[in-house]
Amino acid sequence: MDPPLPELVSIDSNSLGESGYLLLQPIPVSIQEIAPGDFMASFHEANIAIPGSDSDDAYQALVAEILDTFDGLTEEKYLGKSAFDQLQILKKYIAKT
Repeated sequence: MDPPLPELVSIDSNSLGESGYLLLQPIPVSIQEIAPGDFMASFHEANIAIPGSDSDDAYQALVAEILDTFDGLTEEKYLGKSAFDQLQILKKYIAKT
């Protein structure tokens, strides 16, 4: 039996749930059931993924992880190449207000 195809959704400005951020464009997200009761939400372009107990849990955890990653990277003075590249991708989607 083939695994189920990922559900493709977007994070929009209503989904951020936190003030202080401006969504510049919807963030493409895939959510896939990887095992019964285990879901993985991913923002592939920025190499961010996080599990959840259901699709909504994984989605909300991914939103939080994206914002945490954005904050952490913007606070760093010196970034390696992969972290710098990840921040540049995130800046295409998110800005601080």
